Amino acid sequence: MSTQWIPTTIEFFSDEEALTVVEYVIAAALLVAVISAVVFSLQVGLTDKFNSTIDSVK
Repeated sequence: MSTQWIPTTIEFFSDEEALTVVEYVIAAALLVAVISAVVFSLQVGLTDKFNSTIDSVK
């Protein structure tokens, strides 16, 4: 079993620029999760309002 990747991984996480990249990736993932949650919650409400508007027009 090759363990050649272990020193590379340790070096990556020791580098300050690499940590900054990891922080940005985590922040972007959190932002995507929040936006997805907001869009999903609005979708349910908007669908109900749209359907009730369509029904009242008929």
